[in-house]
Formats: sequence, structure tokens, C-alpha cells
Amino acid sequence: MKPFTGLLNLLFPPRCTFCGKLLWKPDGDDSLACHECRPLLPRLTGADCESRGDFFTACISPFLYQDMVRTAVLRMKFGRTEALTIPLGHYIATCLQEEGSLSFDCISWVPLSKKRRAQRGFDQARGIAKQIAEDLRVPLIQVLDKVRDAAAQSSMQGRDARRSNIKGAYTLHPGMDVAGKRILLIDDVITTGSTLSECARVLLEAGADMVCAATFAKTPENRKD
Repeated sequence: MKPFTGLLNLLFPPRCTFCGKLLWKPDGDDSLACHECRPLLPRLTGADCESRGDFFTACISPFLYQDMVRTAVLRMKFGRTEALTIPLGHYIATCLQEEGSLSFDCISWVPLSKKRRAQRGFDQARGIAKQIAEDLRVPLIQVLDKVRDAAAQSSMQGRDARRSNIKGAYTLHPGMDVAGKRILLIDDVITTGSTLSECARVLLEAGADMVCAATFAKTPENRKD
């Protein structure tokens, strides 16, 4: 552990990503969860990490979206806890290194609309993507804009309703050339994959070579997708 990092941890000790308990960590321990939460996490490994979609090659997720994982995501998004994007990004980056076999040229994210970003105070997917890009040393580039403030996907029942709700909500970011690029697209949770599929469709139609994805968690109904 670097001396400056050790001093920061002493003055401002990190907290468990899931329960918020202070983590008094020994040198070299880079765990992001306390010892009580760690064995209870709904971790995914191997083929269980993957989800499939209509236009993206695969989506890799380290956790199921339930219990304390769901609580952490909701606290980040609706509790204005932007700092949680850092450990969530670390978990995804580690999962990609351990489980992922795909390579990519840049990392991007599923953007919020201007209205939703103003309400929330930050774009959680961008924050997560930024940390992953730093961990993996891959360029972070905004490739999409959300131009229509669709109803929250969580309020839509069923895959068809989600697809219809999100259709046409995303466009290529002005001046962006994605021709021939392999893009890793980041979001917080994958449910039916409709949002990621719509984003991937826009990118592939703009000439991207491949779009893969990663999220912090996947809902149980996506476990065998």
C-alpha cells in the first residue's frame, strides 16, 4: 500500500459497498466488502456471468440483482451516493479480467437524459464506466446521447413493453465516429437487455464492429439468458 493511500485510509477509512460499515483494512487488503457481507453476496462466475441480447455480443455481470446488491444499487441511484460508482466499477473490472474473453477499443456507457441526470445529480453509468476505464487502462469515450426521456424501464412490464418504450431514445453522440470499433458498453443493471440492445443497435448501424456490455448486476430472470 502506498504511504499516501494508507494515510487517507486512516483519516477517511473506506466503507463496505453493501452495508456501509467502516473497513479497517490491513495493508494489501483491497476488499470492497466487510467480512459479514462478503460470504452472503450473490456472486456469479463462469457462464452464469453472461447475458445475451439482440445486438450486443454478451453482457458480463459479477452479481445477481437481489438482496444487498439491489440495496447498494438503489442507494447509489436514488440516495445520491455517487461515491458508490467507484467500488461498483472495481467489481465489474475485476469480473471482466477474470471471466471476460472479449477485447475492445474503448469503453462507454448507457447515458441518462438531461432531465434525469439533473434530477439525480450525476450519471451513474458514466461514473461506473470511468472507474472501469481507469482500472483496465482503456479509453473512456461518450458514444451515445439519450435524446428522448422515456419512462423508467423498471416501470415497464415484459420484454416487448421495454423494447417499445426505449425505441429511438438513443442517438450517436455528435461528431462521433465508431466505424470499425469494438465497444464495451456499461450500465448498472441488466434486466431484459432491451436498453443495451437498443444502444448496441444504434452503434452497429453507425458502423461499430462489435458491441459487448457489462453491468454490476443482472436480474434473476436473466440468469440463463
